[in-house]
Amino acid sequence: MDSFSSYTNRVELGRGGMSTVYRATALDGATVALKVLAIHLAADKTALTRFQNEIRLLTDLIHPNIVRLLGADLRGNPPFIVMEYVEGEPLDKRVSRTGTITPRELAPILLDVGYALDFA
Repeated sequence: MDSFSSYTNRVELGRGGMSTVYRATALDGATVALKVLAIHLAADKTALTRFQNEIRLLTDLIHPNIVRLLGADLRGNPPFIVMEYVEGEPLDKRVSRTGTITPRELAPILLDVGYALDFA
């Protein structure tokens, strides 16, 4: 797997306690999502094990409602996961923008989430 620095046009999409997710461009021009383990956790065995478990789980989850794992580099600095990028607006931003989501709009979203959870 290529190093993190080989992914260009990185734009932060979100940040959590363990990692940051970026939209980025791969060497082949594809748009991907990179989940990058926080630098301060790269030497933490517990955090690295959780990251490895996430990779192992994603490897087996092939479903249209679950992003696909495209690769990973756990030895890189920082360690990262490469996933399929799905264009769209996060639900929380949609609610902030529109103020509400009708039951008719929410039903297909929840159905897709349910299908993914059932498969997982």
